[in-house]
Amino acid sequence: MPKIILYRPDAKCSLMETGVDFEAVFLCGVKITIFRENIKSNDPLKIKILNNNDKSESLLDYDRVTAPNISVIEHFSPEIRQMIDNAILVNIFFSFLFNFYVYVFFFFLVL
Repeated sequence: MPKIILYRPDAKCSLMETGVDFEAVFLCGVKITIFRENIKSNDPLKIKILNNNDKSESLLDYDRVTAPNISVIEHFSPEIRQMIDNAILVNIFFSFLFNFYVYVFFFFLVL
């Protein structure tokens, strides 16, 4: 169940209840999901790319995609690479908002 939803001109982005799981569904038929395989906070993040146009599916390690000078996503088209970059940026922004909301809520709860 989404906690935060952002409608962009090219996609619908959703941050799920966990505060980590994220989904971006693009109008062109590409769906990018950022998630943990297990619910444990120390499990590594994964990025799943599902292209409904050609029915392809890819599973990547988040740390390898976001690491500088590593070309894990080089084989994707420039459009898909841009979608991955946008999904990561929106995910970071959503996670910040979610964590800020939680901290403010607990701060006022303690007062």
